[in-house]
Amino acid sequence: MTLKNWWIRWAGLAVLVAGFAIVAAGCGSSKESSSTAESTAGSTQTTGGSTSAQKKFANFRIVLDTGLDFADPGLSYTTQGWGLMWNVYLSLLGYKHVNGPQGATIVPVLAEKLPDISADGLDYKFTLRPGLKYSDGRPVKASDVKYAIERLFKIDSPGVGFYANIVGADQFSKSKKGGISGMVVDDAARTIEFKLVKSQGDFQHIMSLLFSAPVPPDTPSKDQSTTPIPSTGPYQITSYQPNKQLTIARNPNFKPLPNVPATNPDKVTVSIVEDDSAALQRVINGQGDWDQHPIPVDRLTSVQQKYPDQLKIYTPANTYYFFMNTRQPPFNNLQVRKAVNYAISRDALVRIYGGLANPTENVLPPTYPQYKKIS
Repeated sequence: MTLKNWWIRWAGLAVLVAGFAIVAAGCGSSKESSSTAESTAGSTQTTGGSTSAQKKFANFRIVLDTGLDFADPGLSYTTQGWGLMWNVYLSLLGYKHVNGPQGATIVPVLAEKLPDISADGLDYKFTLRPGLKYSDGRPVKASDVKYAIERLFKIDSPGVGFYANIVGADQFSKSKKGGISGMVVDDAARTIEFKLVKSQGDFQHIMSLLFSAPVPPDTPSKDQSTTPIPSTGPYQITSYQPNKQLTIARNPNFKPLPNVPATNPDKVTVSIVEDDSAALQRVINGQGDWDQHPIPVDRLTSVQQKYPDQLKIYTPANTYYFFMNTRQPPFNNLQVRKAVNYAISRDALVRIYGGLANPTENVLPPTYPQYKKIS
């Protein structure tokens, strides 16, 4: 079932996307043993602010439904964390700042160009751009990349598995001493070389992760969420109150990069509000500019009627679905599964989502380039 998203738009959406890109909260699956209705759906966001598409925000106010797990690039592993910090902590590589399939294109960010890769796929060599600085004014060095990745192992980061294929990583993960031998750096030449145990097709994607972002060599090997680490991106974290508020402001030492576009808001204030209606009301009252919450179904009609010019409905690339546990009776019986499947009303599921849904038989949503209609 494809669920269409809706936005209350008071700010120019194009400005928001080009200025400070926020990854919308993803949606997953609810594991219910009694239902098998596949559906494709998305989260809901509401936006507010000026009606001018050229509006420059002094303070862009975001309302989230849940807090960040961490405001430390070595520990964060959630949509909220990565979405808010991808323009704070840059890595050697990154992704094009564009909508659609092209947004998955790997591009050099802190690196001058894509890496030189050996014929056997076991050696990747990057060259850092010259003149890079952290938000506190210190220079970014090639050895900072090595330190950041070794720090992951020291703080038991959830991202350590991505780097297990680097020569010496397995030994370092056990001893946490002596460094990872497969990372060879030269600060004078600004080079970082990675030697791999075996060829790895997704290694460039791994080097675009937030986990790969360089940090200063004196960064403590413990959670720094409430004592923000100096940044390399257009923004820096200026304050963080867990489960309450995060504030991001322009990095005074950032100079635009070829693949990191100019930003829009001077400041971004993120507030955590758990209740959907309360979050919506903040936007309606002009106290918020972008709301990640879904609009409550019982308020959707009134919102559509009162703010028709500020409402945009679109189909996101997300999926909601339910499935039956085929290992548990009675769902280990094919006939029972068929009976449950036939009994489910797709139209009723659409009504649950306020009519903003389309049933489909495909696990992939229609907005995916690889989507193919089955029937």
